[in-house]
Amino acid sequence: MRKLNTAAAIAAAMGIALLAAGSPAHAASNATSGSITQLSYQLIDLDLNDGITPSLNFTTTVNRQVASIGYDQRETVQSEAFGELTIANAYGNVRSGITSTSASASGALAPSVAGGTGLYVTALRQQNFTLSANTGVTWSALGSLSADHTASGGGSASVYFGGALDDAVDDVSEYGSFGDSASTTLGSGVYQLGGYLASRVAATGSVSAYVEISNHAFVEIPPVPEPESYAMLAAGLLVVGAARRRKSARP
Repeated sequence: MRKLNTAAAIAAAMGIALLAAGSPAHAASNATSGSITQLSYQLIDLDLNDGITPSLNFTTTVNRQVASIGYDQRETVQSEAFGELTIANAYGNVRSGITSTSASASGALAPSVAGGTGLYVTALRQQNFTLSANTGVTWSALGSLSADHTASGGGSASVYFGGALDDAVDDVSEYGSFGDSASTTLGSGVYQLGGYLASRVAATGSVSAYVEISNHAFVEIPPVPEPESYAMLAAGLLVVGAARRRKSARP
């Protein structure tokens, strides 16, 4: 009888283990975010005796956002500052936003079915300007990044802050540029970004704040148990029940 009880217990345990193996795995998440805030500048007079008052005047603004999860993609281009662009579905969510002083993007993946997927989201703010002659400009911004990956896969978050001068008047060209960036694949950080532009003549230029998030995840779901697994579990439970009834019926 002990052998019978042992065999029944083993059968039941095997059935329960098989069912547990077929249960959906807990969906882990991969999350990244990045932002550029506190865009500012300071003018420097490079010739105190030229009679020119240093000036910088913003002319046009170009904002661009792209967000996608798998094949679900959206894109918006607009000439003025605007709000958030978001996507949410069973695989996760992404968000990007642009204001007059910041650009931000974030995304998190939580696959709920077998297989994997990815996300991509960017936010770009470009401001064009005109700059007076014999003027220097010191630019600064604050970049923040965070990446936390708990599912198989990974991702990255990066920020870029840069500017350039391009053309000038009186057939005199003035070229100059700067670029400062930071990125992370895990962890978080805050970074001071900045650069310097200067022109001998009145010139046009642009400065850009760019945030990019990319992410991918893969969650493997064990196969659904075959009908034989359920039959094994049921048989094991019946044998255990019968053995207990026989034992209780003894004098």
